[in-house]
Amino acid sequence: MGYKERAAAEAVMAASRHTKLETVLNHYGRMKKEDAFRLLREARRRARAVEVA
Repeated sequence: MGYKERAAAEAVMAASRHTKLETVLNHYGRMKKEDAFRLLREARRRARAVEVA
């Protein structure tokens, strides 16, 4: 697994509150690169909205 795929899986792990990366990979599978980047952009946008509020 490359670093981009791992980052995407870790983003899913954090969002779903799983504690093991293996659980995410077993249950959610691997996502496409475009979906991973979209997920990370949305998370960053939400984090910035919280910082501003």
